Amino acid sequence: THLKNEVGHYRLNEIKPLMLLKIKSKLATTPSKKTGNLLAKRTVNGLFDLVNQVYNFHIRIQYYNGESPATPKLVERYKNNNTRLGFLSKEDYDRLIYTLENRQKFYINTRPHITEQLILFVKLAVTTGGRRGTLLSIKKKDINFEDNTIALYNHKMRRAYQGYIHPNIKDYLFNYVQGLEV
Repeated sequence: THLKNEVGHYRLNEIKPLMLLKIKSKLATTPSKKTGNLLAKRTVNGLFDLVNQVYNFHIRIQYYNGESPATPKLVERYKNNNTRLGFLSKEDYDRLIYTLENRQKFYINTRPHITEQLILFVKLAVTTGGRRGTLLSIKKKDINFEDNTIALYNHKMRRAYQGYIHPNIKDYLFNYVQGLEV
């Protein structure tokens, strides 16, 4: 809906980068009708990424000939501050682990192996700071209990790094890993 009124009535070949740049400025400075807040820069970037994807799709199916006017080269994206703003307090962490360990009290049809995986996932996330993709790509061979380290890979930044196994989760992780095949 942010773009519909601005460019929804144009044909693909009528939309130019200058139009999109003006829309980008307008979106970044005009409060949302729904919330009254300015759109986050990440949201504005996402809108233009979506427009770019629409063009790329139409180019791929040979419906549109030319270059997308919404490429990052033509409509520069806002710099995105990707720092994490929130932290889990000790009380929140304890409540989360308690809820996971007692899932059968809170949810119907819980499976024990899923509960174990969720607990391990949360403990690794909290102790390593890894994102979902990083944690889901950990393999048994990446874990070194002698050095208390885990080889991690940040898929977003495309780089490997080393995480440390916190003493509070070492036994839990060791017991979990023993039941896995290589």
